[in-house]
Amino acid sequence: MNDKIWITGCMGSGINHIRLLLGMSPGREIIDLSGRRIADEFKLGFIMRVMYHDNRAFIGEPPVRNGQTNNWKSRSYWLRMEWLVREQYTETTVIHDYKIADKKQSNADRVIFVQVGDVDQVTQLYRAKCPDLNGLTYEEHHNSNLKWLVVPNDVNAVIRTNELYERDWVVNNLARLLDQMDYAPITDLSDAEKIHHRWCDLNARLL
Repeated sequence: MNDKIWITGCMGSGINHIRLLLGMSPGREIIDLSGRRIADEFKLGFIMRVMYHDNRAFIGEPPVRNGQTNNWKSRSYWLRMEWLVREQYTETTVIHDYKIADKKQSNADRVIFVQVGDVDQVTQLYRAKCPDLNGLTYEEHHNSNLKWLVVPNDVNAVIRTNELYERDWVVNNLARLLDQMDYAPITDLSDAEKIHHRWCDLNARLL
């Protein structure tokens, strides 16, 4: 078994989504909001009802739950949901580091690199999820994404954003990615398709 999978890409590239799709492999980890590992039979329900619920992509005023407005500082609610669980995972790490090979802790670690295809598309999607772009202008953020057009050395798998953002990505690519990561095939690939289709639909709503 590999020590860890590192999933790296620029902001807005979909690395957290890839982590969830990998987690649909039998026995692999998907973590709930309290930090507990979810059993395989409950993964689909958790992602559809909690991680990718309809209010994840709110339009207009932020949603209010239990009297609390779901804003996270100047960032959107989308990012808040990711950060609630981001550091709880042990089998996978998502990171925005182009020189990912320097982060590997073991020769058994694997690296998935998300290559940008359309820089404007990626930048616009991230702006939809983080309107203030972490204090950068659109041009500054766009230019920071240019290096992700080129795949560095020492990566084990490459995913292109142009393909990942399409609804047929799971059926065309997920089985190969799981094999590259030495993960077991997903028992019912239609579950992963449902998750990916919901993610695509939420992205479309945000944009």
